[in-house]
Order: sequence, then structure tokens, then C-alpha cells
Amino acid sequence: MIKVKGLQVAPAELEDHLLDHASVADAAVVGIPDDFAGELPLAFIVLQPGVSSAVQCDPTLANKVRSSIFEVQFIQCFMIPASP
Repeated sequence: MIKVKGLQVAPAELEDHLLDHASVADAAVVGIPDDFAGELPLAFIVLQPGVSSAVQCDPTLANKVRSSIFEVQFIQCFMIPASP
């Protein structure tokens, strides 16, 4: 559970919302410390394979996908480690 300005935010709910986006293959949400809010959610997003390769070649498409998901910072990641 992530505490944002005293409110409880479930990472699983945010992940489900992100996974509804057509360009998102996988997502993981964690809380990071914030001086004002206590914690803020940070999402790690893996794009669908076709979108991922297209985004690497076209910066305009990267900005379009980024703004359609949310305010994010892209880092290259091909999968999110998960327990079996």
C-alpha cells in the first residue's frame, strides 16, 4: 500500500489501469518517498513489442505514446522480474 497525502493507494489498482492501455504489455508500481506527499507512485512500464521497437526509431511516436499513458520517463526495459 502506498500512502499519498494520507490516502491509501493500492499499487495493483494503478497497474490494472495501466494494463488497460493498448500499448502497455506489463506494469509494476512502487512507492517512492516524497517530502510533500509522503510517497508518490512510480510505475515501471513495458511496452508491447511492436510499440517498443517503433518508439525506439521515432521520437515523435515516443512522445505521443508517453503522453497517452501518463507523465512518464522512459527507460529501456524488456521485462519486469516477477516471481513464478
